[in-house]
Amino acid sequence: MSTQYGDYIRMGIANGQYPAILYKYYTLNNNFVNSIQNSYLWFNSFSNYNDPYEGKCNLFTNYTPQQISNWLNGLGYNVAKVNAKQFASILENVFQKTAKNTRVCCFTPQNDNALMWAHYADSYKGVCVEYDMAALADMIGILLPVKYEQNYPIVDYLNDPSNAIMQMVLTKSKDWEYEHEYRAVFDSLKNNDVHIPQHAIRSIILGSKVDTSTQEYQKLMSILPTSITIRQCVPDGSSYKLNIV
Repeated sequence: MSTQYGDYIRMGIANGQYPAILYKYYTLNNNFVNSIQNSYLWFNSFSNYNDPYEGKCNLFTNYTPQQISNWLNGLGYNVAKVNAKQFASILENVFQKTAKNTRVCCFTPQNDNALMWAHYADSYKGVCVEYDMAALADMIGILLPVKYEQNYPIVDYLNDPSNAIMQMVLTKSKDWEYEHEYRAVFDSLKNNDVHIPQHAIRSIILGSKVDTSTQEYQKLMSILPTSITIRQCVPDGSSYKLNIV
C-alpha cells in the first residue's frame, strides 16, 4: 500500500533508527478478535484518542501580504474582501478539515509497562500484541516517534501543509512521555481498517487478569494461527516489574 515509506522504515530498522519490534495494547473484545481473524490494523482519527489535548497546536499567521494573497487566490477567495481576522478563520478551517482526514495507529516499544497495561489493556484483562515492523512496513504509511513537549507546536500550514499536520499529530504533552509512543500515519484513508500480513504478528501477550471463560477469549484461541505465539504478563514475585513469559 505504501511502498515509498516501507523502504524508509526497513532502512531505519536496519540502521537502528527504528525498533524492529513494536507493541500495541488492546481490550480483549470482539473488535480485537475480528482484527486478528481478518488480519487488519485499525487507524483512528486522532480526534478520537483519550487525550483532550490531542491535535492541539498554534497556527503561524504572521505571513506577508503577498503570501496571504497567493494562498487565498488559490482557494478562490476575493482577497480584497478578506481582512486579517477572516484570514485567520479561513486558515483554521482549512487546517482542521485537512487534519480531520488524518488517520493514526499507535505503538510502543514496551510490553511490560504497568500504566499501559492498566490504561489500554482493560486493567490487565486485555492483551498486548507484538508486531514485526519490517513485515508491516509497506502497510502502515509513515512511522515516526512522538515528541513530548511542554507547549503546543507552532505549525506553518501555508508553506508546508504536510509537515504542519505531522507536527500536530506527533506532538503530545510531556505527561505522556512514559509511553515512548510511535505513530503510523496516513494523511487520508478510504477505510480505517488496513490489511496486514498475518506473519506481521509475532505474539499475543495475555494480561495477568485475562478471563479465559469469556466468549472473546475462547474465540481468539479457536481462530489463532499457529504462527502466533501466546505469552503471558505475570507480576514479579519480589518487585513491581512485570515479567513476560
